[in-house]
Amino acid sequence: MPSYEWSHEHNAFVKACPSCQEVYVGANTEVESIEVFKKDFRYNAKWSDGFHASCTDCRITSTLKWRGAKIGYGDKKRMFVQQKGLCPICGCEMIYRGKSTSPKTACIDHDPETGDVCGLICNLCNLALGHFDRNVTRLKQAILYLTRIKRRV
Repeated sequence: MPSYEWSHEHNAFVKACPSCQEVYVGANTEVESIEVFKKDFRYNAKWSDGFHASCTDCRITSTLKWRGAKIGYGDKKRMFVQQKGLCPICGCEMIYRGKSTSPKTACIDHDPETGDVCGLICNLCNLALGHFDRNVTRLKQAILYLTRIKRRV
């Protein structure tokens, strides 16, 4: 169902994602439900309810699949729970779904060559790995550089 509808079972408006089959429960008024759905669905004027049919997680997953990542719908949520919401690189508490510009937003890290999903890392660490082209030698050189200049200061 591409739009939200009233559910007697939940006594609220609901919107289902056709990709992951998850049912998102809004509120008991349409106006409040729209505010709730804004957190899980992106705006799209083409749909009758003003939202994309698929939830934001599934849209991101579809994009990653298109880029070659081996990921299934719902994998991000499972990884977030397994990692207890912590970035394995810097240890910060990640935000499950934040703005793409937020440094603590959880990003799905995957190997661009194989498509294998490595896990979730925060946006800041994701950007850092990207700037170093995921090159271990360059990262080691950066660590050596930082160690040298730290001794001088």
